[in-house]
Amino acid sequence: MQNFITSWAGGIAMMIVVVIGGGCASKNGGGPSGVMKAPQPTQAMVAASGTDMETLGRGYSAYLKQCAQCHVAMLPDDLSRASWHKMTWNVGMEKADEQALVQYLLAEIKTR
Repeated sequence: MQNFITSWAGGIAMMIVVVIGGGCASKNGGGPSGVMKAPQPTQAMVAASGTDMETLGRGYSAYLKQCAQCHVAMLPDDLSRASWHKMTWNVGMEKADEQALVQYLLAEIKTR
């Protein structure tokens, strides 16, 4: 029982660090150092990715709704399909939202 309590308290402490760390400065206005804040979809993202604004908007919304709930919202430097699929599966994301999310992330990467 003591190990459970210690583990639980450690988990709470880590969540506090993540929440407080979310206010640190970054290169794009929020999140821990080195983590970029998710930008709203732009025409530059549409042009670079060939994905329509509606799909990018759906992906952006899914990102904010699903990803940022559980941990600091961070934008990847590259997109390993397997790891993102696992995370989207874990939160029960609809397939269409997952596809839009991937398109949004790829568009964001292409416009950096």
